[in-house]
Amino acid sequence: MQPSPQASDTNLMDIEEKSLQIFKTTAPFLREDGVKERPWLDVSLPWYAKVFLWLLSFAQLPSSLALVPDGHRRWAKQRGAPLHLGHIKGSSLLEQVQAAVLALGVRESYVFTFSVRNFGRPEKQRVDLFNHMKRSFDSICNNWEFYQKKEWSFRTRGDIERFPKELHKRAAKMELLTHQTSAKSNIYSCGPYESRHQITRMAVTLCHAVRDGLLEPR
Repeated sequence: MQPSPQASDTNLMDIEEKSLQIFKTTAPFLREDGVKERPWLDVSLPWYAKVFLWLLSFAQLPSSLALVPDGHRRWAKQRGAPLHLGHIKGSSLLEQVQAAVLALGVRESYVFTFSVRNFGRPEKQRVDLFNHMKRSFDSICNNWEFYQKKEWSFRTRGDIERFPKELHKRAAKMELLTHQTSAKSNIYSCGPYESRHQITRMAVTLCHAVRDGLLEPR
């Protein structure tokens, strides 16, 4: 039995309404036009998180930490929401984790945002990911004075040449605006990344260095 067009329209409206509610509850710091109402990481942690951080402060803490967000699409599918809302939810959770990391005084944190394998996803998913990264970079640029006062700098690492040119420009602007020679914390956006790809890229770079006389093989 085929659903009637009216039923299909009703289901679509239900999904859109549910998506809007998810958007409002998971990312209150992000307006629908993609501009954040407050700087990213300008967040107040709940009391239980503060207690946990206080306990952790008595332990020996690492100077650097890596974060690998995962499961955004799975989260959206389970709730019948568009996939890009999963990335917004992930950004909200990442903000809380990153804020806790900074509160502990971790000097360097690496956020692995985009895998080389992500290039194999359908075009719309890739575009959604790129647009989400653009909005995040733009927001950081728009609030650069906040990060200067906090002495936090943002940097990018990875084979960024594979990203669209517009993303290159935003990443470069973000680095320039938040650059500080004596930053208390450096936050790295890493991507595209993959261990095999990075090893291959390093080997090619070394070969070119030998070819150009910059390195001498022994």
